[in-house]
Amino acid sequence: MADFAIQLNSTTDLFWPFDARPIAERALNADVRWAILDEWDRVREGRPTNLTIIAPMSERDRTDEDAVRAAIRATLRKAPGPLRLVDPLTRQEKIAFWIGILGWIASIAVATGIDQVSDDVVGDVLSQGVVLIGWVGCGSRPRAC
Repeated sequence: MADFAIQLNSTTDLFWPFDARPIAERALNADVRWAILDEWDRVREGRPTNLTIIAPMSERDRTDEDAVRAAIRATLRKAPGPLRLVDPLTRQEKIAFWIGILGWIASIAVATGIDQVSDDVVGDVLSQGVVLIGWVGCGSRPRAC
């Protein structure tokens, strides 16, 4: 049977750093969740029964292991569902999404205005460049767009 384990530099790496809820109610950090799921894909054929979290021994005394177990179970129970439930967008990400959409629409409006004003090649290049900038601006935040 293969070991189902992940190694962390600290148990605080398990959770999003700005989550002030009790440990048992916190969602796992997205990177940790993906690491656990990747490790599960690697060892699933062996049907491991336990997940082992390898963290510094110095943190063991001050870690509530039952709360950590509860948080991991709660997060992974959501994993088969829609991604929006497993890893919902934060308020900042929602705002970035709408700013990106509005910026993209504004770039299309500007490009359309340039197309209507100019019939030469320079105008076409400028118009397409503005649309490209709108796409890149939205695409630079993959979770936002």
